[in-house]
Amino acid sequence: MRSRRPDTTTGIVAVVCGSRPSSETPSRDDSTLRAFDRQTALLGLDYVDMYMIHWPTPFDWRAAETWRAFVRLRDEGRVRSLGVCNFLPEHLDRLRSETGEYPGVDQIECHPTWQQRDVASYCRSRGIAVEAYSPMARGADLDAGDGLIRAIAREHGVSCAQVILRWHIENGTIIIPKSVHAERQRENLDLFGFSLTPAEHAEIDALDGPTRAGHDPLTFSYA
Repeated sequence: MRSRRPDTTTGIVAVVCGSRPSSETPSRDDSTLRAFDRQTALLGLDYVDMYMIHWPTPFDWRAAETWRAFVRLRDEGRVRSLGVCNFLPEHLDRLRSETGEYPGVDQIECHPTWQQRDVASYCRSRGIAVEAYSPMARGADLDAGDGLIRAIAREHGVSCAQVILRWHIENGTIIIPKSVHAERQRENLDLFGFSLTPAEHAEIDALDGPTRAGHDPLTFSYA
């Protein structure tokens, strides 16, 4: 099977490696390479633009072993870029100390009511791109701020989702909004016909809170 490699206009094909080796697996490298082969076969590809470690699992740390297998895939030309998900600064530092490099991207939960500014700032200061998953808190943040998002949306003649996604764009955050509806997909792409005022942006910044929508990277395990 030959590669069906996306050109630079088609965006990133992201494959997340969250699998764990079985007790019969001779090495973590072998397990990771087999996972890659299985996942790319399902995609009908033998190349992806980005491959990512899904969770740090600091209580059962294996990221450095996995990363070394990732580097092999990159060196073989089967992956263009390497990233991680849900890594906090201490995990990024440990990965670098054990492998000699930082990831290109850290994909984290990030939305108006859970902004993780310390993680985002840390990443950017080290050249790590920040990518937001659940950029609208699975829809919960559309009603954030006692109607604040709705009021800003009315002012600009756009949807609440567009306001939040525009806020992410202005923060320099990569966003991956999810929708199965064609109209919402088109809406999610239409973010460059308006800008938030500095006051509006600051109001959304002020929505930051103490509650995440997803799992805690310090404790979550896929086992």
